[in-house]
Amino acid sequence: MNTDRFADKINNIFFLDVTKKFNIPDESFDYVYCEELIEHIDYKEGINMLKECCRILKSGGKIRIGTPDLKSFIEIYNPSHNQIQGEYIKWIVDSYLTDIKIYNSVFVINNVFYNWEHKFIYDFDTLADSLQRTGFNGIVRRLDGESSDEHLKNIEQHVIASENNKFRNFESFFIEAQKPVK
Repeated sequence: MNTDRFADKINNIFFLDVTKKFNIPDESFDYVYCEELIEHIDYKEGINMLKECCRILKSGGKIRIGTPDLKSFIEIYNPSHNQIQGEYIKWIVDSYLTDIKIYNSVFVINNVFYNWEHKFIYDFDTLADSLQRTGFNGIVRRLDGESSDEHLKNIEQHVIASENNKFRNFESFFIEAQKPVK
């Protein structure tokens, strides 16, 4: 299962409000993929969404989530930036903050929280804990496009829409988990 915020571009659409109970039978899917979505709902709604994902997955089914990484944005506040952080600040300001043109991490951090309608930015540990609390196990951090499961490799679409995907593993993290096998 994959849902898309811009579903009007896709045929055979099934609209789903992830903040409510899914109108999907238990154990219907082998996979759930969620990219750049969970940060757009609050923490409690995220827990509900993860519970629903676990419910609709078959025994041994897998979930993969890609979301902005709070840790990267906290670390970018440090005044001594490494090369990737400095390049990222420049890219965000040049691409999305063109009316400001101040190359300062404060603007980049505020951008991730406020310019994209984000409600809760996760770090790996918090999302891993949320997955565990909602019934998942085998929780693993992954890189963009990386997976031990062929069905979950290179499925990201956010990068395709981005002008510069070299920052993908800096600004986001990817996590996979499994519904326990019965």
